[in-house]
Amino acid sequence: MGSGHSHTNSDLPIILAGGGYRHGEFRKVEGKGINKVPLCNLYLEMAQRMGIESETFGTSTGTFS
Repeated sequence: MGSGHSHTNSDLPIILAGGGYRHGEFRKVEGKGINKVPLCNLYLEMAQRMGIESETFGTSTGTFS
């Protein structure tokens, strides 16, 4: 989890290889407050890149980019 002590699911390190994403890129997205980016946004973008026509996934608020 993001913090081994409290077992929270925020600030999770995610490694993604392939799928048209640039290699060697580090991206930090907002994990708290009104600009928080849900991990479901990444999952939605991955599904869309694989050809799945969907506008939402779980608690997504849009795309990851």
